[in-house]
Amino acid sequence: MSPDSLLARTQKGNEEIGERRHHLAPALRHVLILVEGTVKVGDLLAKGERVPNFEASLQALVEQGYVEVAGSAKGRLI
Repeated sequence: MSPDSLLARTQKGNEEIGERRHHLAPALRHVLILVEGTVKVGDLLAKGERVPNFEASLQALVEQGYVEVAGSAKGRLI
């Protein structure tokens, strides 16, 4: 996935934001909140540079199906 890719929440991600249905850990939920579908991966990484393990958390959200590259299937961040 390139730094210019857009990340979007999946249905599962939206369920977690709206209803806390999947009981995501608070640190991961915080990162999930930042994924709005309008911010590029590179910008997200810059935004989260002060958050411990931000890139790993973002990757975990992709791998667990909470987030995906807008318009595509699951993948690695970089």
